[in-house]
Amino acid sequence: MNLSDIPRNLRDWFEQTPEVLGGKLRVRGTRVSVEQVLELLEAGVAPAAIIKSLPSLDLSSVIAAAAFARVWPSDFSSLVGKITRLV
Repeated sequence: MNLSDIPRNLRDWFEQTPEVLGGKLRVRGTRVSVEQVLELLEAGVAPAAIIKSLPSLDLSSVIAAAAFARVWPSDFSSLVGKITRLV
């Protein structure tokens, strides 16, 4: 997936460069991948606990990651049902 393929309203939350995290999509200004956030949500970790363990994130960025999974379900199909309550 490329950053340019993400809907404009979500694109500002994320960034992607080959030299950071192997080019994985990540929360802008952090080294936290969107996939990492979504895996934590899938595991049932509360957003507040995610923010506490990853202090470079805030609630808005966790919600943006959850929203991303809803608009890009083919890559995160196993996660969508578990996180839709956040967005």
